[in-house]
Amino acid sequence: MSRSLALTTVLYACGLAGWIVIQTLRETARPRTTGAALGVLEVALVVLVALDMAALALGHRPRELAVHLAYAGAAVLVVPLAALIGGAGRKSVGMTGAVGCAAAAVVVLRMRMTGTA
Repeated sequence: MSRSLALTTVLYACGLAGWIVIQTLRETARPRTTGAALGVLEVALVVLVALDMAALALGHRPRELAVHLAYAGAAVLVVPLAALIGGAGRKSVGMTGAVGCAAAAVVVLRMRMTGTA
């Protein structure tokens, strides 16, 4: 997994979580760009997992393979699940999107920790 892409994804997820919190706490209507921003985060997560699976296919073995694969699966699923749960309420994504972004940042960091040889 590319270290720079992982760091960029973590920083983007944290910044997006803060932005969503600010937009949620404001009394005015939230911009429609929240969904697009979450989509960009999801694409970055899919690219990270694809690069990680390619490294596994080429022979790289993490210390704990099962835990690493669980983090890879969680990285792909956390943002869509947060958006799905947030969209089920009366408001759009809101705070669940921010929690999903924070969870994505933590999952990428943990995936990076378990994936190093």
